[in-house]
Amino acid sequence: MTAPSKSSLAKLGLRAAGVAHDIAHPLSVALLAAQNIEGKGSVQLKASLRRMEKLLQSLRTELRDKPTKALGTSLDLTDLGKDIYAGLKLSDQKRVSFKLKGMVKTDAVALHRIMENLVLNALRHSDGDVEVTQTHKANQLTLLVNGGAKKRKPTKGWGIGLASSHDLAKRLGYALTVDIKPSRSQARLVSPKLAKQ
Repeated sequence: MTAPSKSSLAKLGLRAAGVAHDIAHPLSVALLAAQNIEGKGSVQLKASLRRMEKLLQSLRTELRDKPTKALGTSLDLTDLGKDIYAGLKLSDQKRVSFKLKGMVKTDAVALHRIMENLVLNALRHSDGDVEVTQTHKANQLTLLVNGGAKKRKPTKGWGIGLASSHDLAKRLGYALTVDIKPSRSQARLVSPKLAKQ
């Protein structure tokens, strides 16, 4: 049996991160709903949901606290944009454009999670198109997610996705800021000083 390659490890980590993120909200809703259920089977249901919650928390902690060292390799930003775009719903794909190029050395799974969360939040909380661009000045990379005008009926909060993105960005040494105005929204992800190629 051969050892998994770097690319297969990256894909596995990416899938696990996506599953953990997508399950968290419906699981919390199910746990709240289960508190009001009485009768036969309710005790087993609640216990099962609590076990699922513990497993999910363990998975998210593992992904956050012990990033795979093999993932600290050069990442093609064009491929990053293509991967995020491919994972969007067709209706969302029509609203998003990616203008990314070049290579960056980082944790590929973590950067994918951050950027995907920022794009999804921009789609959810703003009207109009979302554009993902970059600047590269003073040996520092800045990734920008620009959203349209704020929705007239705003969705409450920015959810666990943004909190997770802030945490991951900090661990990578990146600075993440989100600026929301009535006319537009912008998320800025600024890398630490990059080593000269």
